Amino acid sequence: MPEDTGKLIRIPVPGEEGKHSGHKIRTIVISDDKGIKALYCIDDKKIITYLFAKNKGWDMSKAKEWVASHTKREKKLEEVHVDQMPEFMKIICTYQDDGSVEIFLPNTDPFILEKSIENFTMGIAFDGSSGTEDSEEEEVLKLDKQKQIVYGIFLVPDKADYDGDVISAEDIEKVAHQFNAEYRTIDEMHKSIIAAEIVESAIAWSDDMDFYGKKLKKGTWFGAIKINDPDVWAKVLSGEYKAFSVRIAGTREPIKEAS
Repeated sequence: MPEDTGKLIRIPVPGEEGKHSGHKIRTIVISDDKGIKALYCIDDKKIITYLFAKNKGWDMSKAKEWVASHTKREKKLEEVHVDQMPEFMKIICTYQDDGSVEIFLPNTDPFILEKSIENFTMGIAFDGSSGTEDSEEEEVLKLDKQKQIVYGIFLVPDKADYDGDVISAEDIEKVAHQFNAEYRTIDEMHKSIIAAEIVESAIAWSDDMDFYGKKLKKGTWFGAIKINDPDVWAKVLSGEYKAFSVRIAGTREPIKEAS
């Protein structure tokens, strides 16, 4: 269903919502100037969701109107692949009403992203904002003031962040397991490690699981963190920090387009 995330308006293409779980999804840019991106399903060769930047003047009504008009005009999508990596592509869109053509570009420059123990780094941060470009933020759901424990959601599968990128349930499982096995660091605003520890960590095994009043999507990573840093705990109690933010970094290796 359509969603206002605070910085983005998210409009699923009619008939596509819920049909692409486990598929490879790529973010493409429809128009940088207009602030429009889209989620493209590589497996089914179709656009499944449009994303509108609110700082470009979009609201729910305007976004819905644009999607209705655009999907009616759209005739054919053709992929132009980048060498070595089929996930990184340009999309050539031909319209049926006038035969015009538009090229939708990759959301980022082509790169190979590798995740391993050697080059994979991650922390869970407390943040007071929402929707940063390089992190995915989820809400705090419960506080235990006596034990100084914060309960909430860490990552949700197939949910677009501020930059339009998504993470699959399969990758969330890898991230959660590797975090608990190798890292377990908690930081503040992705800047400095704080005195804190993850005391509960789980992945939702079915849809609509209830976690302190929140219905979870299958594959969601959730849990609890005990805060031992008095300054950070004070910010949590005051409401200044109200979200978890997971940041994942990898090694990017530039590649060239096929000639």
